Amino acid sequence: MVGTAQEIVATVETSAEAKQDILEIIEYLLGSAGFETSNLYFARFSRLFESLSMHPESGSLQPHLGKGTRMRVVAPYNVYTDYNEAQDIVVILRVLHGSRKITRRMMRPR
Repeated sequence: MVGTAQEIVATVETSAEAKQDILEIIEYLLGSAGFETSNLYFARFSRLFESLSMHPESGSLQPHLGKGTRMRVVAPYNVYTDYNEAQDIVVILRVLHGSRKITRRMMRPR
């Protein structure tokens, strides 16, 4: 009998700011590009968030935004995360358009 390795999965949490960001993006896309496009982006964000549970330290480090802050891309949007290794939790900090100038202050709760 061959044993299977149990997968270790990190918890993924979404900050209030990131939830608001996503809501605004989906509403904007729904109004400007239609249901199919808004649904496509919602699915892309969902897939990324699922993959974060398996690969919590993926993405490029963004030390100018905070220690441990990482960025992944769902073009043209950047998804900023922080991984707490001790608690095995990935926090989605913000989801912002890639053309914006992002500052450390934007990563903190409002």
